[in-house]
Amino acid sequence: MRKKQKASEAAFKVIIFTVLAVFSILFIIMLAWTVLNSLKTKEEFNFYPMALPKQLKFENYSKVFSVLYIDVLKVGVGMIRYDFLSMFINSLIYAVGCTFFSIFPKAVCGYVFAHYNFKMKKFLFNLAMVVMILPVIGALASELPIMKFLNIYDNAFALMVMKAGFGGM
Repeated sequence: MRKKQKASEAAFKVIIFTVLAVFSILFIIMLAWTVLNSLKTKEEFNFYPMALPKQLKFENYSKVFSVLYIDVLKVGVGMIRYDFLSMFINSLIYAVGCTFFSIFPKAVCGYVFAHYNFKMKKFLFNLAMVVMILPVIGALASELPIMKFLNIYDNAFALMVMKAGFGGM
């Protein structure tokens, strides 16, 4: 009985490893394809999207740093120009901040549930599980008017805090 169980566990691990390996390889291929497409000329990219680049154009990256920018009109401030580096840093801060504010409250909540006993523990634990299991589809559509009403629409810190959600708050 024990050998059958170990054999089925081993087979399950092999299947899971194979699925995850294929999944990882597909993501690596997509990343490599993206890098190759970034090294094409504009004509190659538009007219031959599935072809390999004829010549690698590394100057595309220097163009991004020198030419790519966006002008944003800020009320009370005027026109502000953001270059590629500032957009990249903003995206990095937002990604790291949202990840932190999304994970940290849930970790604290899990720690409290695991180490302390209190009256409403079972109810709150079950409520947290239901909230984390139910998908929050369309939440952004309702978040935007709330953010505009609270005047935090352009506040990166407020956006990060909103990503914390109910699961750990």
